Amino acid sequence: MRKEMTSALVLMGLLLLPILAFAVSSGELPDADKALLEAAADDQARFEILTAMAAERPDDAAVQFQLGNVLYDLGQLEPSIEAYRMAITIDDQLVGAYVNLGSAHDEMGKLEDAMTAYEAALKLDPTDARTLCNMGGVYFQKRRYEKAMQYFLDALAADPSSQLAHYNIAIAFADAQIYREAIREWQAAVDIDANSDIGRRSADNVEIIKQMMSTEIPDVEGR
Repeated sequence: MRKEMTSALVLMGLLLLPILAFAVSSGELPDADKALLEAAADDQARFEILTAMAAERPDDAAVQFQLGNVLYDLGQLEPSIEAYRMAITIDDQLVGAYVNLGSAHDEMGKLEDAMTAYEAALKLDPTDARTLCNMGGVYFQKRRYEKAMQYFLDALAADPSSQLAHYNIAIAFADAQIYREAIREWQAAVDIDANSDIGRRSADNVEIIKQMMSTEIPDVEGR
């Protein structure tokens, strides 16, 4: 997928489309439950707490949603999908559950299932920047680059402070070898928050691209 270029293998490790699960206010637990989870030692402890809550309150969509998030963080994607589906069955207006369901499918390479989940989320909230970025990411993986870029631009229009949108737009430019525009978009992501994961990755990519642009491969006669 990367174009021919010196040090292309280095870039392949950095130019990734982040597909991030997230929590939204409609999927939040009561304060007492949140405090209990925050006090837990790790994700495994939170999983045990949420499993107990789910057994006590099987019709609580927020519990199922947060259980899905913990399972996702633990790398248990199939169980997380089941938890998100349960949350949606209980509350079909829970946008975050659709988005994170799509993220889990996406990470498993089930792109059509991911698109279905993202489409459901966008029907409920057409301007959610993260959902738009994730949908663009699916189209990028399907090599439908113009469609992907449109989703990234829509995400940026919906939220000009979206690091993910700037990052993904930069990926699209870099893939097309439009490197100055890629640098501009990654730098915009850095300017928003240099200390976040996306900010650090963007800064790394800027430096790598600048190095590659400044390196001239000598044209050896007779090569």
